[in-house]
Amino acid sequence: MRTFILQIAVVLLKLVFGIGCIVIAKRSAEPLAERRAGWLFTGFCFTLTGVHGALQSALGGWAMLAGAGSAPMRAYLRVQPVANHGRGFAMVGFASLLCVLLARGKLARAGDAKFATAWLGSWMVAGSAWGMIDGGAPASQHYGVITYTSALTVLVMLVALYLAVVRDSLDHLLWLALATYTVREVVDVSITTAFSFIRTPDAWVPSFSLLQVMGVLSYVIMLGLVGRRFSLMSHGSDAPSLSGLLGGGGRGPVAAREPRL
Repeated sequence: MRTFILQIAVVLLKLVFGIGCIVIAKRSAEPLAERRAGWLFTGFCFTLTGVHGALQSALGGWAMLAGAGSAPMRAYLRVQPVANHGRGFAMVGFASLLCVLLARGKLARAGDAKFATAWLGSWMVAGSAWGMIDGGAPASQHYGVITYTSALTVLVMLVALYLAVVRDSLDHLLWLALATYTVREVVDVSITTAFSFIRTPDAWVPSFSLLQVMGVLSYVIMLGLVGRRFSLMSHGSDAPSLSGLLGGGGRGPVAAREPRL
């Protein structure tokens, strides 16, 4: 029950973060389209996967109430790998497009709601299809796939974060939020790797609750950064890029147009 409550908390915090990002993008007076698009695309991704996770958690709650061996529990066990891989693939798609658009200096393209939704949705469908194939596999294989997708997300996000610094395309608060998420994914990779060894005799496996606790902590930090962005907006200010914040003067085509606060 404790793990389930923590899981619900993670989903709710993720939803609030995603919605907050969208509100920031819509209400910000930031003159650079790239900066607004970064917040908007992030909001689309985390809201979409948050709603997806909420639906899975609702089914999980029904299954727990119905009990082991019940029809809801059997349905939940069939849906679990489909839903988990769907969200995992969506995050890979998010990181990949972010990386490509940052590299090409076209991050503003991510602000197109139809384009972003179609892109993320296609990755989620692909992940769900893989989950249907993976549904009959043992738990160790299921967590192995989650490990690979999380590791790929981390690698691509690290490149995207580097490109964001080089091109000054994200403000420092969004950059820090995405960096926090990436660190959380690194921890997830470590824990799910341990889960993949659950059939190995004498192998140490951490509590699944630890995974959810790390999720709660990461989203609390990310929401704190969103709150700081709202505070700046309420005072009519915009957040500088990371290099601008550190006094680096900015690099790349976006930095040249960055207003100094």
